[in-house]
Amino acid sequence: MERPEGALAVLLGISQLVYLVAMATLGVRLLLRARRTRELPEGLLSLHFLLCCSLGYLLLVVAFSAAQAPGSLPVALVAWLVALGHLVSAVGVWAAAAFNQQVFRRGVAWARGLLALAALTMAAGYAGYGLAGGFAHARMEGAWHWLLYGTYVGVAAWVAAEPLHYWGAMRRRARLGLADPLESNRFLLWGAGSVCRFAMLILGALPSLVFGSLPGQLSPVVLSATLICVALAGLGVAVAYWLTFFPSPAFARLVTRSGSPSR
Repeated sequence: MERPEGALAVLLGISQLVYLVAMATLGVRLLLRARRTRELPEGLLSLHFLLCCSLGYLLLVVAFSAAQAPGSLPVALVAWLVALGHLVSAVGVWAAAAFNQQVFRRGVAWARGLLALAALTMAAGYAGYGLAGGFAHARMEGAWHWLLYGTYVGVAAWVAAEPLHYWGAMRRRARLGLADPLESNRFLLWGAGSVCRFAMLILGALPSLVFGSLPGQLSPVVLSATLICVALAGLGVAVAYWLTFFPSPAFARLVTRSGSPSR
């Protein structure tokens, strides 16, 4: 199976570039803000964006692409890329879970337990996948891999659910003039971007789960549809997350005007 070409290749290239630039920029800006404010949530989010959504994502994309083209990179280098990519991704995913617990469920016992469970399952999945030869063959297979990846997906679902739940309450208050419409909208955007991020993870695993195949063994129609959906989801993540933290003045005015209670 040849690599995507033409319009599909352009769409994928643009979406990947936009996604990576947006995530890295958000990570750096939030890191600078965290250094200034000394606030833990901003620091955790910056780690999530820089480690999971930027560096880890890039390393794994390069590694898995090289694994589909034998000889493009030395096998040992691919193994190191996979190992490092999953390591920094796991730390970034845990940072997102810790942010969720700190912002939405601080002091809640089950949330602390979920945070600890995520750390344990990712550590076990990472170690098991590596010992089973997963770093070397770079395939999405085996119980240990799915334990690791399943934790990524589970945390992503939690990260999406909490802000959307909170947005529902904030929206009702905003309609009565008891909450800032722009602040309420930020929870919606954060939740929407997190849903897109969840979709990226599901779509990335779909070929292996449903078809039991590597991407290079899929039919052109299935592969193209999957890649287009991943590209669109990546753009959704970039746009929603950027507007969450750095809304333009025009967008802020639009949200404030549309969310103001009627007189």
